Amino acid sequence: MRRLRRQLDHYSSEWSAQACRWLDWKFQVSQHPLLSVGIAAAAGYLLIPGKKAPVRVELDEATRKEIVKQLQIQQFKEPISQSPAVPTLWQTGVTIASQLLLRSAINYGVSQIDRLMNAERTVTETESPETMHSVYHEIDPHSSLEHDNDIHLYQRT
Repeated sequence: MRRLRRQLDHYSSEWSAQACRWLDWKFQVSQHPLLSVGIAAAAGYLLIPGKKAPVRVELDEATRKEIVKQLQIQQFKEPISQSPAVPTLWQTGVTIASQLLLRSAINYGVSQIDRLMNAERTVTETESPETMHSVYHEIDPHSSLEHDNDIHLYQRT
């Protein structure tokens, strides 16, 4: 009886694991990729509605003439719409020239800013020997003024 219960427990856990695998869609797609694509295509085909038949309206001659008459009256009341304006050669040339001028101005401004920033950097890099001596003392506070000839080792390049 115990052996039968153990076997039932073993089989039930195995069946449970198998049921979880069967219900796991990622596992099924990895095991059957072509079948999964086919099912997805069939579902998409069935879910997308088909084209509806066009509605046909039957009009008698008097109604059709009245509609045509109203459309003609409406056409003369509204101004005739023109096609979208096509730029002339002059307008195209002005547009291109203005874009070139704008780009040139931006490049000139960037170069001036870069020149000013490089000028500030060179001013801060060229420090006096006294400043370098204080930097040297910050690095080695036990040094004396006798080591002034070693200052060139700590100067920035």
